[in-house]
Amino acid sequence: MNRFILNIGLAVLTCSCGEITTPSKLKEPMDWTNDPRNLPGADSALVLDPDTLPDSGAAAKPVWTTYWYPISEYGTARRPWAGELSPMEKYDTATGDSSMRGTGWEMSQYTYYGHVPWAGHCNGVAAAGTMVDEPKKPVLYNNVWFSADDIKALLVESFQGGGVVIGGRCNLSTLTLDRDGRPTDPECRDTNPASFHIAVTNYLGRFKKPIIADSDSGYPVWNYAITSYRVRAKSKLSASEAAQWMGMQSYPFNPAATSFAYYQMEAVYSGGFMKVYEYILEMSGSSIVGGEWFRDSRVDHPDFLWRHTGPTAENPYLNLDVVRSIYEKSLL
Repeated sequence: MNRFILNIGLAVLTCSCGEITTPSKLKEPMDWTNDPRNLPGADSALVLDPDTLPDSGAAAKPVWTTYWYPISEYGTARRPWAGELSPMEKYDTATGDSSMRGTGWEMSQYTYYGHVPWAGHCNGVAAAGTMVDEPKKPVLYNNVWFSADDIKALLVESFQGGGVVIGGRCNLSTLTLDRDGRPTDPECRDTNPASFHIAVTNYLGRFKKPIIADSDSGYPVWNYAITSYRVRAKSKLSASEAAQWMGMQSYPFNPAATSFAYYQMEAVYSGGFMKVYEYILEMSGSSIVGGEWFRDSRVDHPDFLWRHTGPTAENPYLNLDVVRSIYEKSLL
């Protein structure tokens, strides 16, 4: 539901394909594309010991959401009803841009993405909702009235670009599985459950900060903030038990693992839905070093995780200082 995949960075753009049977998992979860320690905003070093990580957690501040402004409806240039200016039209009018360049640029995106039904601004919605407080009231700026929803739209545009990602993007509309029941494309196996568990339990459990995820493991991109989580079940496993649970005679994936643990985690998303993920964590000593998605989570898990660092407008005609001035007045 967004253009996030086109501007977020190399980690999401990189894709590889091939038939993979029983690959080594030693580097897959914690290499540079999949290491949760790369995410911004940590209050301290991430803890890797699952026994000391919280079994539940939630964002300390409310995460707001709004309309995702699909490109097929001309994004934030879409008029909500006849006779009413769109958020971008109001912005151009208030800034004295008679050429309506911001609106024109937004409408031009229809040519590129309008045929993709999920293409829109959900990355901007998720980022803005986690980074700034919700606008409270309408604002008169240069003789133009901006409703709270208009201001949200401008904030969405302000956070539409940028971000720091872990994991790669799955570009396949149809998944193929190897003999072990795992997607053959490595980009469709991440975010690895080790990276997922470390990120969620540290950021939400310890720091009380949300994590944004592409909640669809396939080709479409549906970005939502994970606002809370709860471990429903967990159990320590021996190597033989881990293999048995995975339906194998021996555990083939990570030679560095010396112990294992099964987890069932409930994650609540800002979109108003909840998902339950099952996975086996691989440990060396007291540290998580890898993991495998389990049961239905093998093909239904977050495609990638990310966090934002600050406003980065994709629309080249959007002045962030103007948006900030309008937004701050809505909080007074």
